[in-house]
Amino acid sequence: MPAPRTAINQQAVWKNDEQFRFARALIWHALELQDAGVFEFTTDIVPDAERNGGPNVPGCTATKLKDAHLISPIGHMQEGVWFAKRAKSNREGRKDAWNNVYHLTSRALAEEFLRRQHVEFREVQPEFAIG
Repeated sequence: MPAPRTAINQQAVWKNDEQFRFARALIWHALELQDAGVFEFTTDIVPDAERNGGPNVPGCTATKLKDAHLISPIGHMQEGVWFAKRAKSNREGRKDAWNNVYHLTSRALAEEFLRRQHVEFREVQPEFAIG
């Protein structure tokens, strides 16, 4: 019997270097925003300097982090249909794009995720490159 999709994604999130770096950066910046009192974010919070992959990396990484229950999409149900909250991109060259809005499911889980990846949240600027 094949493994459930969520179990596959929880393991696969670490197998691609670009996704791995993006996942650490996204969680780190989400915690940083939370400290500033902002609890909603899009994948745009990761600066271009920390993006090392194709245009599909943010979306694929967000899906895997959702499946791992680290982030959750924001939206609402209306008559049995889910409507995701979306925000217009503020990145250069992506002004016409719309991104899903997320929040961390748990600060403790986010910090534990970074701890297991040997990233100290309290450091001045994280190093996301893989050794």
